[in-house]
Amino acid sequence: MRILVIKELFKDFGIFKLGPLNFEVRKGEIYALVGPNGSGKTTTLKLIAGTLKKDHGDVILCGDKVNHSGDNFKRKLGFIQDTPFVYPYLSGIEQIFFVASLYGIKKEDARKRVEKFSALFDTQSWISGISRNYSHGMKQKVSIIQALIHDPELLLIDEPLVALDPKAVYNFKNYLKELKKSGKGILMATHSLSFAEEMCDRVGFLKDGKIVIEGRKEDLYKRYNAKNFEEIFIKNL
Repeated sequence: MRILVIKELFKDFGIFKLGPLNFEVRKGEIYALVGPNGSGKTTTLKLIAGTLKKDHGDVILCGDKVNHSGDNFKRKLGFIQDTPFVYPYLSGIEQIFFVASLYGIKKEDARKRVEKFSALFDTQSWISGISRNYSHGMKQKVSIIQALIHDPELLLIDEPLVALDPKAVYNFKNYLKELKKSGKGILMATHSLSFAEEMCDRVGFLKDGKIVIEGRKEDLYKRYNAKNFEEIFIKNL
């Protein structure tokens, strides 16, 4: 089953054009977009999430064509951006509860989920403190919890390892694997070839706004006579 289908997605910035892109993310799959700086990874995620307006093309989520002028699709989507935002005069937990309320999650249910994720990311000692005093890594953990709080069908992740400490990286990777086993879809954009290689089922290599190489890891190794993604990247991009 396909959780996300991208058809002819296109954005023209003048000096740079993204697409048209065509790819899909399946149920129980982690798909990675990798490529050089400026290749369009972050832009692709923003177009899917609707934080950037597309010129044309379709985003189909769980079988329904997404109308970014509405909000219904947001219940099925979680977006972890590479630059986290927190309200400086709210605590992390206040911000998460606020986001949970927007999704109609009851406060007691939200509290249980926050406790779970706080233990996962080791936030208990500071998450009740005012956000303006947070480090980048603290803000990123709050951003991750916000994106997960409503249990979305599709998770978009831009540079998943940004600012996370080693323990958080380890726990986050394991949690992504649990999401995959439960049938969720995950689309990540990353500079880290080793992380993509470890985590993903399929990969799309972006260059100059277009997917130039795509496939399952094992198939790509055979096709390009390579031992890893680094060899494929260096020889072909």
